[in-house]
Amino acid sequence: MSPTAGRVVLAGAPLGRAEDASARLRAALADAPVIAAEDTRRLQRLCRDLDVTPGGRVVSFFEGNESARVPQLLEARRAGEDVLVVTDAGMLLAMDGLTLVLSRTAILDIFLELFVLAAFAALVVDRDRMRVRVA
Repeated sequence: MSPTAGRVVLAGAPLGRAEDASARLRAALADAPVIAAEDTRRLQRLCRDLDVTPGGRVVSFFEGNESARVPQLLEARRAGEDVLVVTDAGMLLAMDGLTLVLSRTAILDIFLELFVLAAFAALVVDRDRMRVRVA
């Protein structure tokens, strides 16, 4: 990693009233060179309610485009830009990542199960061949 690499900052938008937003969220929205939002319309409304002008370019970042958007966001980070990831409804985006990991783990579990069954079948066949040799 480059010593000039930017940071990725997760920010949870308030669930209810915009007034519940922290001063750090307001500052991050105003200062971040790149803002990735699940819903850019909600982000615009939040910024309007907070009387904050987003300081950088705003890009959409949701489940449907994450595979294409992640490399772009990482490239911006490598270029030294901080990337602010704003999630709707608090920090539920963090759970989306957990779902992704669990789905990949489930796929690996299927392959693991196949290998375990193949090994068990090999043991049974080997046992039967050994019985024939000994008898």
